[in-house]
Amino acid sequence: MGKVPGKMLGRYELFEVIGKGGMGEVYRAIQHGPAGFQKEVALKLLHESASSEKARKELVAEARLGGIFRHPNLVEVLDLGLADERLFVVMELIEGCTLKSLIKQGKLTPQCCLEIGMQICSGLFYAHNLEVDGTWLQLVHCDLKPSNILISNSGMIKIVDFGISRAIGYTDDIEGIRGTPYYMSPEQILDEHISARSDIFSLGLLLFEGFTGRKLVIAKTLPELLKRLRKAEEVLLEPENISALRDVHPQLLDVLRPCFHRNPEQRYHSIEMFQRRLSILSPLGGQGIMGVLHGTVEMDDDATISDGFSISEHSTTRGNLPPFSDLFVGREKDLTTVMGSFEYGTKVLTLQGPGGVGKTQLAIHSANQMLTNFTGGVWFIDLSEAKTLMDIVN
Repeated sequence: MGKVPGKMLGRYELFEVIGKGGMGEVYRAIQHGPAGFQKEVALKLLHESASSEKARKELVAEARLGGIFRHPNLVEVLDLGLADERLFVVMELIEGCTLKSLIKQGKLTPQCCLEIGMQICSGLFYAHNLEVDGTWLQLVHCDLKPSNILISNSGMIKIVDFGISRAIGYTDDIEGIRGTPYYMSPEQILDEHISARSDIFSLGLLLFEGFTGRKLVIAKTLPELLKRLRKAEEVLLEPENISALRDVHPQLLDVLRPCFHRNPEQRYHSIEMFQRRLSILSPLGGQGIMGVLHGTVEMDDDATISDGFSISEHSTTRGNLPPFSDLFVGREKDLTTVMGSFEYGTKVLTLQGPGGVGKTQLAIHSANQMLTNFTGGVWFIDLSEAKTLMDIVN
């Protein structure tokens, strides 16, 4: 491969450092095997000063989880080793850059940020629902931030660093508050119960920064930061933030807002629901991922944001359904009836009732739940001002 020989660590030859963290350094390395076999990899080596039992447990947890991942948006772990009494993890090598570097350089366009967000959602959907031997791991990443989002030269997003994640059977013996304060949910920073909705809060912070080029919450002390994180929704509604988001898209504020509820139960119920809300924003201004990385890239006329990385092969991003921020409680029976009607072949369904009883919200919520059933998309058309048949046609 034409490289100057590096330091050997077992069967791995280490070259330059390509990343640094609190626990260790990541090297570009070559794995050597029989008959001249070679493979370029990334090798994460614990600092000698970070060889505490907790650090070792976190690295082992990262390796064990990464070893079972089988998803294009999650970095794959290839090996866990011990050499010279130092633990190391071997991962697939991603040639590209970090989301942090794109934000710092001011290169991130709204469309590129949206595409990145969609892929992050796909990776988290897989992680949040991951089961091993029939047991749901209830995995939470716990450290979503721009430096932990890698972007390959081929435009593929990779979520990395599951070292401080929570997962049943993998991190049960690791205690304490872990994460990066500026991207932590209130419950995480208070060491309360966390769930997938904690990652949704963090992803909201990450995407706000991506779309606007600045952090939503700024503070000089940890107590002040916690106070502002607990009021993140209020901070989001400050005039300068409303203006910045609406400059990107009129509905972006409404899409991001549910991420920031103090009560996790009032946030998006799942990352899949968040991805569906994001999808209605496409297309946004500027080039997509490949255009940002490599210059102008021609797109097919019918290309959608979901091409290549949607949660389901049948999922769609076409449509204009308004996002809804409130929980839909007390109408579960009506919702089931509406959705069931279409399952049995209904082509047209009319919801009748007095004004103000929630017919429109029931229709929108039902349509959102059935997005994946209609490959052509689902569209909301306001007919409130239609008085004649021609008004409807027009």
